[in-house]
Amino acid sequence: MKTRFSVLTIILLAIPGAVCYFVAGIYGSAYMNIKPEASEWEKMLYALQNSYAAWLFVVILLIMVGIVIYEIKKRMAR
Repeated sequence: MKTRFSVLTIILLAIPGAVCYFVAGIYGSAYMNIKPEASEWEKMLYALQNSYAAWLFVVILLIMVGIVIYEIKKRMAR
């Protein structure tokens, strides 16, 4: 039952994570209009500096990774 809860949590976090990734991508693309020769890292840093959606995506990603690590540790303890 707990594993089902974790999988459901990850699935429910993936939806707002995808939306935040899309919005952060828009900010990164906007930076391409300002500086066309920008690298991917520069676009990502620009999105993090100018968008809460990019930070929210990072937080959601870290929560999802934490859930997966917790589940792996729990299974290895059995």
